[in-house]
Amino acid sequence: AALKYIEEHHSEIDIIMLDLIMPIMDGYKFLEKLNDNSLCKDIPVIVTSQAGEISEAKALSMGAADFMAKPYSKEVAVQRVNKVLAKTVRNKSDPSSDTKINTEKWDSLTGLYSNQELEFLASEYLSKKKDTPASIIVIDIDNFKLINQSLSKEEGDGILCRIADTLRTQFNENCLISRQTDEFIVFIKNGLSENSLRFCLENLSQSLRYEVRGISVTCSMGACMCPEYGSDYKILYHNADIAMLISKSLGKKFYSHCHIQGTCM
Repeated sequence: AALKYIEEHHSEIDIIMLDLIMPIMDGYKFLEKLNDNSLCKDIPVIVTSQAGEISEAKALSMGAADFMAKPYSKEVAVQRVNKVLAKTVRNKSDPSSDTKINTEKWDSLTGLYSNQELEFLASEYLSKKKDTPASIIVIDIDNFKLINQSLSKEEGDGILCRIADTLRTQFNENCLISRQTDEFIVFIKNGLSENSLRFCLENLSQSLRYEVRGISVTCSMGACMCPEYGSDYKILYHNADIAMLISKSLGKKFYSHCHIQGTCM
């Protein structure tokens, strides 16, 4: 009944929240049928279920736009939905954007990797050896849209370049760093211990704080460790991204990593 309704109203549907555990047909089968329907396959789907690397990896590999582990708060759910919708709107406004991004290895403004190139290189690194240690940090500039509106384009670009330079200084050649819009990702080969990661996040919290014409620039961060919380890049990124959103929900300027939460005020 749901599939029939979605097919009949596909042009009115912006997003689908799909639970993996359902009677009659499970979420995987539903997602498979959705992907086989030319009218519905482009509707973004956020899969929800109990946390587990297998279920997350399978859902993402089947084309899910995101995965949300239960239990989740309303605030995190809203953030995930908004993020997926924003990405969908960008792709619709520029149909060639996906192709363009995938073929570019570098961010033209900062000289860092593109997110897609970092994902390729990190996945290649993780595939060489089972349970290879690694850490990933997702960094998002707080209120960057509003900051950009208050400053000139050159000043906004200057903030992005300054953050890129700070990250280059903080991390060595054993780390991969990427930037896309107002998000930065750091992938640390060989990983960090939990204490070292906490120290790293505390330093970044201080280093990534600027004043531009009286406007305070801060960042929220989330981190994840491999193999403790995932061994697939998409899972690691997803968990670090969730941690970053938790940081934002705590009041921004925060960092978060599974059992680690804090801020530098």
